[in-house]
Formats: sequence, structure tokens, C-alpha cells
Amino acid sequence: MKRTLRTAVAALLSVGILAGSVLTSSAAFTDVPSNHWAYTYVEKASQNGLVSGVGNGRYGVDNQLSAADFATMVCALLYPGEANALLGKSSYWWYPYMETAYLKGLLTGTTAGDSRTSTGKWYSSVAEAKLTRYDMAQIIYNAQKLQGWPEPNANFIYIYMAAIPDWAQIPAKYQTAVVMAYAGGFLTGMDDKGTFKGNEVMTRGQAAVVLCAMLDAAKEQSAPTYNNRPGKLVNGKDATEENVSDALLDLKSEFYEYYIWDTQRSYTSSKLGTATGGQAFAYMLSDKVFGTLSSESVTKFSRMKVGDLVYLSTDKQYAVVTAVNGNRFDYVYCNGFGSVSWKGSGNIDDLSNRDSLYTRYEGEPDDVLANGEEATERNVLRLLDDLMDEYEDGDDWDKRYESDVLGSARNAQGFAYMISDEIFGDLEEEELDSVYDMRPGDIVYRYEADTYLIVLDVDTDNDTFTYLYLDSYNVICWNDRDWLSMYRYDTVYTRYPSDAGTNDDDDEVLSNGKAVTEKNVLALLSDLEDDYDGDDWAEDDRYRSTVLGIGYGSEGFAYFISDEIFGDLDVSENTKFTSMKPGDILYYDYEGAYVIILSVDTKYDEFTYAYADEYRERVYWDQYGDLNDLDSKYDTVYTRYP
Repeated sequence: MKRTLRTAVAALLSVGILAGSVLTSSAAFTDVPSNHWAYTYVEKASQNGLVSGVGNGRYGVDNQLSAADFATMVCALLYPGEANALLGKSSYWWYPYMETAYLKGLLTGTTAGDSRTSTGKWYSSVAEAKLTRYDMAQIIYNAQKLQGWPEPNANFIYIYMAAIPDWAQIPAKYQTAVVMAYAGGFLTGMDDKGTFKGNEVMTRGQAAVVLCAMLDAAKEQSAPTYNNRPGKLVNGKDATEENVSDALLDLKSEFYEYYIWDTQRSYTSSKLGTATGGQAFAYMLSDKVFGTLSSESVTKFSRMKVGDLVYLSTDKQYAVVTAVNGNRFDYVYCNGFGSVSWKGSGNIDDLSNRDSLYTRYEGEPDDVLANGEEATERNVLRLLDDLMDEYEDGDDWDKRYESDVLGSARNAQGFAYMISDEIFGDLEEEELDSVYDMRPGDIVYRYEADTYLIVLDVDTDNDTFTYLYLDSYNVICWNDRDWLSMYRYDTVYTRYPSDAGTNDDDDEVLSNGKAVTEKNVLALLSDLEDDYDGDDWAEDDRYRSTVLGIGYGSEGFAYFISDEIFGDLDVSENTKFTSMKPGDILYYDYEGAYVIILSVDTKYDEFTYAYADEYRERVYWDQYGDLNDLDSKYDTVYTRYP
């Protein structure tokens, strides 16, 4: 907060005010001529909509200030919308402003505020009572805290405490407010000695000076002025997830774990708006990364990106996303006690229409799948793997489905359209010339059977393909097989973009080169069970993994099996036990061992696993565990799914 402008008017100390910045104007109230000491402040406050006259072109510059007067002025500065919303709720003109000031906390600890708390309503004698300097100091201090205006240096505060001649006579309940108002540059003494004289009353002219100082403080607390160009972050780099992640990592050193943020602090972002508490922290952090880039709502949580703002309704918490890994996402947030944490974690599947997601990346990406990922076979296979859990083999499906791209249909055609939309979202379709160009997720129309199929896998070596479809009894069938030969009226439709590659990130595949899907992991686990069920594995058996490190006994066995499946894929911790997948590693406190997850059944709260009993020196498969017995204090899950 700049003190030079305020300390430049020491001559005004005798009237108990301190100057703000100068703003000249041709307009004036009749009782505030241009040579009046308060002219500059009254005009500035008037031009900013903070004060109005008392009638007949007069400001009432020497009138004593009432609680209602000052509440009206401060609400015009800080909460104009909230006060306007209460207009007409009472016959008293001052009601909207006194009630707003009370509800916002501006009157906490004041005579008027204490009266409203004890009686539960307003009395005109309280609202129209003259405002003492004690209560004005308290309102200023409340505003400082609520708005998060910078606090003076502690040494500076002690200097003022020693400099106020009547400090010992100031009631203890007001001492903090008085010294903070002094040190913050909002109030000074009522004589050349700096005596506070808290029981005296301010005039409307003096109040205009205080308002100008508060206006300057409010402007200083708005978001910094950013000038980054479209598509660029504040640091000048391209607005990509990788660069956003790096920018957030840089901010972590400034807003470290357990950093304390003032939850009463207000922050105004030019793109996101004004907020307090944890929401203000999230806005501030987002601005430091994205600056002038606009914000827009994202309707599909599957399109979440690093740097996005997310509102979590369950926790009533705003947060900034720091990582997205499959259905898991991590975030940084500020809790209700003001403590900052970078350890927030959630599951995208748990988000609902009560939650909200906002992005500041420019525009939605083109040519992406329904989950926002690139349209590659590997990503399509992942979605198909998830859909297998949602639409299980043998389930009934008897509905009509309306696709924005493919049209309306029911039965087998409607089912195929629905599955296609679940994968490809809004991507357009086109007819393929050759059956040998089919890919997973494509739609096949078989003329002779008059049915529609979803391609799961294509084996050109054996001229066959596997598919998903709805049979004539409306039963879902997975992994049926047919020949690639097509008849004259058979048709294949694809929704892959014309420039879509076969796979992205070829290194993000399993050890056998296949896509990282549960189906492919299960196939590898089946092979490994044949090879290692019942084998010897002792406590001192050691295995070194280039990703997981060195493990002995059950840990070494788990590392070994994990590497046999996932190769060089990275590992991360998963904090939700119900989202465990085949191939995940669980430190299972019940066994006192590391185990490999084989299956998870959330319906019956069960999971199966394999592990090495290092004391019996034997490997066991298909062991059963209870999900309800798992506790994050003692049990930990590690996943290597991308």
C-alpha cells in the first residue's frame, strides 16, 4: 500500500483525517467549493458513486456522520450489488445498507452490530446514531480483513501503538482496529499530538477522505494487469498442458504446502470475477498462470485439463487442477481454515451436475474423442474397455437413442449409435471404401442380417474381426467374431478424423505392445498365472524394477509381475480403492504384503489378488479380500495405467 500520497497531507492531522490521491473535477456541491479542504475527496468519492448529497445541492460536509451514513458509503464501495438487492425490503432508507454491512461482517464488534446481534432486528435509533471514531476504526479494520488489503509491517504497528498518546485509554476491544487503521493510513489523531479521541464523531467531509483511502486500497487489491497475448501464458509460453503444469510447479514454491491464505480476503480477477476465501485463492492462482486468457464452462468433465478450475460441490471447494491421469485428477486448493494444500485428489467419474469445470485454454479442441483425448485406436480401446463394465455382456438394452450426428434409431442400430457417441462424441461419420480399413469403434451395417455392429478388433492376417452388438432379443453381446468379407450392401462407417494416426505415444503400451486396457491386462495376468501359480518365492528373493525400485519377498514379486505387464510405464498412487484395476499393486496391511489386483467387484465389495507368501515361500492366486476392510491409513494402491 502506497503511504507517500497519504502522508503528504500532515497538515490535516488536526482534523483527524489523512489524504488520499488528488482528483480534480469541475462539478461541486454548493457547500464544498473548490477551495474547501475536503473538495478533492468529496469530488473523488462522488465521481466513484460512493457518496451523494443531502438535498438542495448540498453534500452536508460538516454534518456529523451516522452509522447509516458510513454503512451506505462503504457498501457503495464494496458491496453495491448486495445492497441494491435489498432495496424495497423496508420503509427505512438505510435498511439495505445497514443489513448488508451487518451480513458481510463490516459491523462486527461495533455498537450497531452488537445491537443487531442481540435484538435480531434494526432500530432507527441505532442506525441513525452518531458514529464514534472507535466504531469507524472497527469498520475500517473489518473491511481490511474481509478484502485482504495488505497488512502493515509488525514493526510499523508497534511504532503507532507507542505514538498514540491516549493508547492506554482505548478499550481493549478497539485497540487492534485503531492501530491497524493508523498503520494502514486510514485514520490519524485529532490534534497535533496524534491523540485518537475515540468517542468523538467524524463529519461527512472527513468520511469522504477515509473513503478515498479505502478506494485506493480496494483498487490495489484487484488482479495485477496482465498483458500476455492470445494463446500465451503469463510467462510467455504457449498455452499447453505441459507449460501450464510447469507454471503451476513454479508457483508451488511461492504458495507452498500449508501456506496460510486469509479466508476473508477478497480478490478480483478481470476474467473470473470477485471472490473470497478458497475461491479467491483459486482465481488468483489461475490468473498467475493464464493472465488475460478468457474462461469458459466445460460441460464434459472427461475433457478436464491441467490448470482448469473445478468446483467440487461435496466439499464446497474451488480448486485448480494440477494433474489428470485417466479418471483420476489432482488439485491444489485452500481449505476453510486458510491452509493451502497441493494434495487434493478426486475421480472424474464421481463428478456430477452439481460440480462445475472451467477452462482458460482457448476454445474446445477439434477432432477429439468424447473424453477429450486424441482420436487414436489406443484411446478408443480404452473407452471400449470402460464401456464393457457399463454395458455388460448379457444385459438387456431396449431403448430409442437420438444421436446429434448419426440420427435417431432403436434396437441394434440405436445401441450402436449410442456406443459410437460414447466414444466419438460430436465427431462426424463417413463411409469407408474398404473393410480392411476398419478400426476399433467403427460401425458395421450387415445388410443380410439387418443389424449394426461395433468393431472391437480387426485381424487382417486371418480375415476376421470381433465386434459388439445387440441381438434380436435386445441382449448385449461382446466379442462375437465374423469374417472380414463384405457383401454388396454391407457398409462400414468410421468417425476417426482423416488424419488420425493408429496410436499416439507408442511407448505408452503394455509389455506386449498392446493398448493399456483392462482386457489386455487380464490376458497377460492369465498367462502369468499359468507360469507362476504355486511357484517358490522366498522372503529374501530380490527383484529390481527400473520403475518401482528394489523389492524383496512379496514386494519383489509384485514388482516383477507389474513389470511383466506394464513394462516401463510410470507408477502413481491411487487413493480410491473402488477404482482399483487388474494389475494394480496394493500394499495390503491385512496380509502384511504387497499384492497384485486381479479383479474388483464393487457390487459385492470384493476383490481378488495374487501374492507371494514369503514365509510359506509360495505364490498364491485368486485370493479374496473385502473392500470394506481397506483403510487409506494403512493400505496403499499403486497403478501404472496412463
